[in-house]
Amino acid sequence: MPLQTAALKAAIKQTLTAQGTKGGEAVKDQAQGIEEVAAGLAQAIDAFVRSGDVITEVGTTTADIDTSGDAGIGTGKGAGKGKVV
Repeated sequence: MPLQTAALKAAIKQTLTAQGTKGGEAVKDQAQGIEEVAAGLAQAIDAFVRSGDVITEVGTTTADIDTSGDAGIGTGKGAGKGKVV
């Protein structure tokens, strides 16, 4: 699944809107406002990164001795799909 850009945009807009609609004493604490925006953006980015799939491909080479005493070399390849956790 591709990354969910629309969801990231919505989460960022929600975070900024929450700060923009503050009034009264809540507006005066700039440090708290910065902290809240940073936390909201961090959550939005975390959810964005976790929304995509991670696809990996691995190649291997093995060497072993078979039952008749001959050395054998093998190669393999595999791929997987998962989520960031």
